[in-house]
Amino acid sequence: MSATRRGILELCWGPQQGAKAIVVPGRGLTIGRDPAAGLVLDDPNVAPVHAAVEWDGAEARLRHLGGPALTLLSGQAVTTTAPLAHGEWIRVGGTDLTFHVEALTPAPWSREPDDEAAAEAALAALQRVPGPLFAVLDTAAEPRIAELVRESVAPWRSLFDGVEGARLADAAPHVVALSADPRLRDDLVREGWGYRWGVLLVSDRSLFEVRQHLRKFLLVQREGTPEPTFFRFYDPDVLRVYLDSCTPAELSQWFAGVVRCHLGEDYGGPTGWWRFDAR
Repeated sequence: MSATRRGILELCWGPQQGAKAIVVPGRGLTIGRDPAAGLVLDDPNVAPVHAAVEWDGAEARLRHLGGPALTLLSGQAVTTTAPLAHGEWIRVGGTDLTFHVEALTPAPWSREPDDEAAAEAALAALQRVPGPLFAVLDTAAEPRIAELVRESVAPWRSLFDGVEGARLADAAPHVVALSADPRLRDDLVREGWGYRWGVLLVSDRSLFEVRQHLRKFLLVQREGTPEPTFFRFYDPDVLRVYLDSCTPAELSQWFAGVVRCHLGEDYGGPTGWWRFDAR
């Protein structure tokens, strides 16, 4: 993997939050408002071609190319060029980005042989599921989740918006388009299967549409409680119980032509997953 690792630029906030641009080794990626830029920003403070990231597969550099606004690297102005490290924060005009190297950080633990075999069997079954696959991940459950996604080319979005989304950036549930990066799918299952990191779904809709649909269910009104409470449907055990208890009308509202099916961990099942299809 090291010879082909790519650089990844991720937009941190705003309507483009979670979108990513890939920096191929040996090529530079330009950033600006020009439609021909490698990463096009909808930011009036950004020049048509404002900055560039260069990546040779081992080292990265950030280059300022001009414009009325500064290019910042970890808060320091870049006037010409500067070394760019994995995980560093960049500001181009009024837009914040981060730079990561693909699949750089190894797993911080190893699994027991039986657990590893079970996870591999579950992965093999998941690889046979047809259709575009998404995950709804509980990033508060384990810091490794966000680390894996940030070092992936798959786009993702928090289910929270605005000030709340910014405050809970590392703890909010996130939806990620796994079909954009099969390696991420494999890593999440190999490292996280059995730990209730999230739920999966198949949908033909865009990441934006899936996110908008799921956001409808974040808050629920429970009987006997005056205020709405958060619904942790991204916990596979919670979602399974909920779907099994739904009326046909509730299931229609839940799937709504957006979700084709849900999958969650099933430790004793023949495939390693429970599956609930739209009805």
